[in-house]
Amino acid sequence: MYKVYYLRNSLNNEVFYVGYTKNLFRRLADHIKEASEHQKLLEKGNYILNFMNSGGFPIIKVLEFSNSLKEAQEIEIFYIREFHKSFKLFNISSGGAGTTGVSRPSKKRIRVCKINPKTLLVEETYESIAIASELTGISSADIGNCCSGKRFSARKYFWCKEKDFINFKPIYNLKKGYKTKKKIEKYDLNNNLIETYSSITEAALLNNLSISKICNASNGQQKTSGGFKWKQIK
Repeated sequence: MYKVYYLRNSLNNEVFYVGYTKNLFRRLADHIKEASEHQKLLEKGNYILNFMNSGGFPIIKVLEFSNSLKEAQEIEIFYIREFHKSFKLFNISSGGAGTTGVSRPSKKRIRVCKINPKTLLVEETYESIAIASELTGISSADIGNCCSGKRFSARKYFWCKEKDFINFKPIYNLKKGYKTKKKIEKYDLNNNLIETYSSITEAALLNNLSISKICNASNGQQKTSGGFKWKQIK
């Protein structure tokens, strides 16, 4: 089984290399050994030594698995191209053991959209869930669950598959037991109305609060949530 992976600097979280291997941790050890021995004068080796001398270490993470060497090489080429858009990579070729001319792997990927919760417009489209996860710091599981309707949002953003965006509607009632369709008002501590939301879930998303805490504040179980008073509109 081949593993297509990236290396990331633990100090600044920047991806600096993409490769493939059968033995992930042996390959990581090889990168470190090569940097400390005969690759000191090479750019990648020098980069690794510099951040390791500053207390950092290279993090290795699998992007995809493949049973085929050819497919692993194609996947490597794909991720080198995509990560090059946001990071400085130290790969000496375009990938695929130096092979060029393969523009996209045969394996089908899910392009995903990051959607602004206020405007419901796409802020960014990513070539895959793995790339979206790496560039945003949001777990691939959370993004995937948003796209499949199992999760409402991730880090204040809606997510969906690119092909589904034309029919996209936020799912406001994922958490059973909460009447999230009721409008709710947010007040300051002097009882001045600040904003009205179409649902408790929307209020929770846009204020980075939990649904349960807003519910508790609105029904008298607690006085405030997030430093504000809340009132459901019946």
